[in-house]
This record gives sequence, structure tokens and C-alpha cells, in this order.
Amino acid sequence: MGERESRRAEAGVPFVFDVDGTTCFDGNHLPRDIVEAILRCRSRHPVVFASARPIRDLVPVLPGELSDAPLVGGNGAFTRANGHIEVTKFSDDVRGAIDGIIDRYELEYLIDSSWDYSYHVKRDREILGRVDQAGLAKRVARESLAEYVKVVLFGLGDVAMTELTHLGVTINVHRSEDLVDLAPGLVDKAMGLSALGIPAGGYVAFGNDQNDLRMFEDAAYAVCVGDSDAGRLAARVITRAEVAEAIDALSSTAAIGSY
Repeated sequence: MGERESRRAEAGVPFVFDVDGTTCFDGNHLPRDIVEAILRCRSRHPVVFASARPIRDLVPVLPGELSDAPLVGGNGAFTRANGHIEVTKFSDDVRGAIDGIIDRYELEYLIDSSWDYSYHVKRDREILGRVDQAGLAKRVARESLAEYVKVVLFGLGDVAMTELTHLGVTINVHRSEDLVDLAPGLVDKAMGLSALGIPAGGYVAFGNDQNDLRMFEDAAYAVCVGDSDAGRLAARVITRAEVAEAIDALSSTAAIGSY
């Protein structure tokens, strides 16, 4: 990006893109038409990616031209700006309580620390195909993780879910994958964006599911890709085939007051 384009981007309204189900549909890469649209957008506006993936699993999906973008990962538990990663972890007490729930109910799990991870499953789980695709980290025993930053639990019953609600953590339920993902405290994507200096009401958001609800609530304009409950908070609902066109149309709008 040249100096003139850089100045324009700094002055524009930030555009925030979820990844899986919004701009990435195979778990591995962004379609080229969407990449090109985001690059055109980036010439006018700051671009941020905000994903449920930890930073480790988010970076390999992005094309080289966008690999330096600011990132929100783990639904807000990770942020990256100027190459520096910050994490929000579960407290030791909450970590112990989560371990107790896993053990009592013999739950399957996927747990991320700031970099390494641990999992135990009894059958194939779709989400595991997106874990450490670039082989950057290590799978270790749960007790060997330095901290818990993101926790995914599979096959929860009502009793275990009730216990989780008493821990003061953020819970996102994904029934289609039979899982819940947990973030520390009140962490969510909107909070992660705030940590990057992007305030409520100050950005355009593209998303597709429950992880994006808080981001949609705080967006100046929200676009939902596909048919989901998140669409009720979006100004526009589009299909996957319309993503690139929507990015081009919105990023050409001159000012946030126009949205």
C-alpha cells in the first residue's frame, strides 16, 4: 500500500470481517474474489479480521497480502496489532472449575493456551480440522497448558451447562456442531475491537453466527452472511455469492454517517 493509500485507509471507517462462514467457506482459504474486494476496501479503510479461531489458526488462512492486518481471535480473547499479541486468560479458579466440569461429566474438549493446545474427543469433530493447520504449535496434556484462553466443550447436557452459567464466562452455543465455546469473563469480539482502539458505533461488520452478535450490536452497519439468528441484528443479509459485491459497495461509501 502506497503512502497516499495508507493515509486514506487510516482516515476511513474500519471494516471488520469474521472468517469462517463469512469470508472463508472451506476452512482453509478466502476465495480470491473476496480477497480482491477486501484489498480494494483496504485502500480506503482500515481492515480487521475478528474470528473465533485463536491467532495461531487465523493467520494461516489469510492470504499474504492481508497477513499483517490487525486481528481479534478467540472471540476477543486474543488481539494482534503491529505484530504484537495480547491475550486474556481464564483465572486459575475458573480454570479449575472448568476442569471439574470436564472430569465430572467426562466431556470432550479443545482448549487453547496463548499458543499450544490440548484436546480429547471420542469421535471426529469438524472443528479439529481447523486446529494448527500450519503446524506452528504443540498438542500437550491439558494440565501442561500454561493458561486457558479459549475452551470448547462438546456434548454438554443441561446440568453441565447450568454449572457453566455460574462461572461468569462468555458462552457461545453452536448446536450444529454440538459444542459450546467459552471466553474469559465478558470477553467478546466487540471488546477485542475496543482493545484495538475501534469503538462501538465506529465500524462496519461482516459476520454470520452467534459469535458475531455483540459485534453486530456495536457496529455502525452490520452485514450477515447466510441465514442465521445473527441476521436479526444486521442491516443486510446476503448470500455467500454476494460477499465481494457487498464489500465493494459499502467500502465505496464516503462516511460512516452514510451507512
